[in-house]
Amino acid sequence: GRLIRGGKPDDITREDLDVLSKEVGVTTFLDLRGPAQFERAGNSEIVRRGLARVNVPLSKRTPVQGLELDFVVGRLEAGTMGDHRASYLRFVSSSDRFKLAMETIVDQGNGAVFVHCTAGKDRTGIMVAIILSAIGVHRDDVVADYAESSRATAELVRTFFGSSPRFRQIQSTLDPELLSSYTGAAPEVMQDVLTSVDENYGSPRQYLLDLNDGTQILEDLERKLLG
Repeated sequence: GRLIRGGKPDDITREDLDVLSKEVGVTTFLDLRGPAQFERAGNSEIVRRGLARVNVPLSKRTPVQGLELDFVVGRLEAGTMGDHRASYLRFVSSSDRFKLAMETIVDQGNGAVFVHCTAGKDRTGIMVAIILSAIGVHRDDVVADYAESSRATAELVRTFFGSSPRFRQIQSTLDPELLSSYTGAAPEVMQDVLTSVDENYGSPRQYLLDLNDGTQILEDLERKLLG
């Protein structure tokens, strides 16, 4: 099986979905956003094709996209730096949601799972980093995989932030470092977060093992992703 990390596939084209479903073998789309965002994507090509969609909100705060965007733009207007380290560790603390998401991944048999949130780098990034670390992927490779999200920064600004008139008005005045604190995927951020997971839980592997049925979940993940 495969685990694919990406941004929201709400507007995926028929051709791109053919690549994912027929060539990559994706059978399930795991959406880590809130319920309202999940429902708003209910008219996508994925739904029309009859592929499975599962919603496991990773954040305890599950606003609709407009409210989430307004919140972030308001912080940009105020000059408040984003803090990915703190938010990623909050996601990790939602162990019941992590457990449900991982059970969803292993319940799909040999089919590939496409896991996503909005940008595919925050909620999705920390979840995939924990999974890869737990099954033995070297930390440098886990961090490098997360940092690949920086390649999609321009698209994130255009499609997510760019949909806000308020953001478009202030975009040219924003400090690039301030904007990057919300859109970037600096490798040192994930390195620091995984170090904190080591300190707080023992290791990403131990974090999974300490979940209810964690041993079985880890065995199933290894069987699915390592063969």
